[in-house]
Amino acid sequence: MRHRERWKLILLFSVCFIVCLIILTSGSYPFYSVDGLRQYRRKDGCDVPHLNAWDPSISQFIKQWPPLKCRQTQYDLSDYTANGTLYLRNDQIKLLDLSIECNYRCYHKQTGTDDYLAYDDWIELKQPVQLQCEFVEVQCRRTVLPHNTIYSNNHNRIVVNEHKKMDEAQFKPNVIIFVLDSVSHSNFKRSLPKSLDVLKKTYKSHIFNGMTKVGDQSYPNAVAFLAGKTENEFGASDGFYDNHSLIWKTFDEAHYTTYYAEDYPGFNLFYYLAKGFQQKPVDHYFRPFWLNVYGSYVHRSSTNLCYGNTPMHQLQLDYLSQFIKGYHNKSPIFALNWLTELGHDYMNQVSIGDEDIAHFLQSHYEHLKDSFVFVLSDHGHRFDAIRETAVGRIEERLPFFSLHIPQILREKYPHLDSIVEKNVKLLTTFWDFHVTLRDIIDFSSHQSWHKLADNNLTALGEADKRWRTYSNRGRSLLHPLPDRTCVEAAVPEEYCVCNIEKPISAADDKIRMSADVIMKHINDMLKPYPQCSQLTIEYIVNAYQTLFDSSQQSHTFKYRLMLKVQPSEALFESLVSYDSNNQITVLGDVNRINRYGNQSICVDERQELRKFCFCSS
Repeated sequence: MRHRERWKLILLFSVCFIVCLIILTSGSYPFYSVDGLRQYRRKDGCDVPHLNAWDPSISQFIKQWPPLKCRQTQYDLSDYTANGTLYLRNDQIKLLDLSIECNYRCYHKQTGTDDYLAYDDWIELKQPVQLQCEFVEVQCRRTVLPHNTIYSNNHNRIVVNEHKKMDEAQFKPNVIIFVLDSVSHSNFKRSLPKSLDVLKKTYKSHIFNGMTKVGDQSYPNAVAFLAGKTENEFGASDGFYDNHSLIWKTFDEAHYTTYYAEDYPGFNLFYYLAKGFQQKPVDHYFRPFWLNVYGSYVHRSSTNLCYGNTPMHQLQLDYLSQFIKGYHNKSPIFALNWLTELGHDYMNQVSIGDEDIAHFLQSHYEHLKDSFVFVLSDHGHRFDAIRETAVGRIEERLPFFSLHIPQILREKYPHLDSIVEKNVKLLTTFWDFHVTLRDIIDFSSHQSWHKLADNNLTALGEADKRWRTYSNRGRSLLHPLPDRTCVEAAVPEEYCVCNIEKPISAADDKIRMSADVIMKHINDMLKPYPQCSQLTIEYIVNAYQTLFDSSQQSHTFKYRLMLKVQPSEALFESLVSYDSNNQITVLGDVNRINRYGNQSICVDERQELRKFCFCSS
């Protein structure tokens, strides 16, 4: 009897052990996919990962960010109306209870540089004055000793170009591109639920599950959809960009009024480690305003993310609002509105803009219902601690992307919604976004919207020829897309989300040798720069092996490694191939996944080295 009981206990223990083992291993193989037990990557096409935005493995990184409250730094003594009236607010001046005098000056971009501004002379402001300038600065000071400045502010407005005319016989829809930097598909769900609700319910926007980045940071992804080119094809990034082919030039040629606004001026797409534009690149360019704001004492003394009493993002939303309303029924418009500071530094911080962005979208629907409205990001968060997890790595590859189709087109071509809705489930890229923009321009210029109804093989073949004139890669999101692999969609292998990966021991000989090759690869890049320290591996954080289709008899293995190095304490992630001859090759870019701050200030002019260099002195 005792012998039988002992065997029952052994059997029970064995069953429990097997069940626990299944639970533990199935959740991490790969635990970011709903298809966690899938053993191999598909031979063709792509199974886009379906991430749980609240996956238990990342719960420690999801935090509620405190609401933004701008500390009042001064009374609002002046205002600038949409029709160009600059005036003093006497009600606020009375609260101040001081004898003051105020002056104003207009300013604008200085020709030949994107660094400096051209200022008009200071003029005393007593009575309301009518101005034709887009940007104006106001200062007030005491009339008695010590004559110190007690108020300073910058105002802006859209000065509508009345020569821009709408051809009422043609349908030229507005195109609004609204970018929130560093927001993944999942983080948009977590941090911007009100905005997402407006996009889904009011705009009937299509939310793309498989939009995948094609470059490490903002610049190559932006160049992909603004120019249809890789970073190398686009040209040197250390000079001016006036002669580069950018999408707003093509919209301008199609008689659109153009707009480009981007906060965080020291890190703008075309200025960071470069020179920006010699001439104003678009009809309405917000950089001069931000330069004057970021360089002001008021900004330096304000709450973070505020300019005086106003959230920074709200200033840019107001400028975009003026642009949309100012040209309503006057001219078709193209707008690139890029908000960087809200989400760039901290993953959860972007939530402070949710209510304002949702309100902006809701309140402008009547102006935008017959427009193409793209709300998107460039990539997920690259440096927050979540990036060190498997889920965080996939999130970083999958930026948020949504598309609102003009209501008039949805009504005329009812099949269009179903086509795009099928596309949202597939692997898509910023190459596709560029081709879509070019399609919109082409349809607008030739009034050939009927092509949206042609989706037979002949029509798609003709469309493909048209798309190749736009770019070497990409297909329009407004037409049926095939189920593509990363190679077919031109996604670099290191950013491909179609691969299935399993954990592998960091002690494996292949992994240790691969780590040494990665380290040598980085140090070889640093050798010509003696001011940069040579790096050493502290330890291998983790390693994964790519699984191939079971029918593939590949003799090449692919591994993804994360390394912690010294003396910089950098975390690097790299994909390598390991062939049957023990030849190890680094594939594509090596990514840095933690912040480097000023570690690489001694090579500030070399963008590609900044993530690697640790200045030795």
